[in-house]
Amino acid sequence: MGDSEFVEQVLDTANESLENRYIKVKGYDFNRVVEHVAELLGMETEDILRSGKQQQTVKARSLVCFWANREFGMTTVDIAKRLNICQSAVTRSSLRGEKIAKDNQLALF
Repeated sequence: MGDSEFVEQVLDTANESLENRYIKVKGYDFNRVVEHVAELLGMETEDILRSGKQQQTVKARSLVCFWANREFGMTTVDIAKRLNICQSAVTRSSLRGEKIAKDNQLALF
């Protein structure tokens, strides 16, 4: 069947997928991620979705990109369309968001 490391990796991936489905069923989706980030940073959701390069907006969008991509498995293309930015910007923002979340001990849940 395969070595144990491969089997564990497949099981972990399947488990993550099930967890993500459960989260979506509980009412978490892209819009809820945006709302959560707005709450965490004391912002309005409209400010996160509006274009701009203000420091707080960039921080918020980075967290949204990170959590939407990593926690929900949304594609960078879909996130880019929702935020009206290019796909490469989503990738860079996601990496920045991961660092922001880690450094500030922020969590989606």
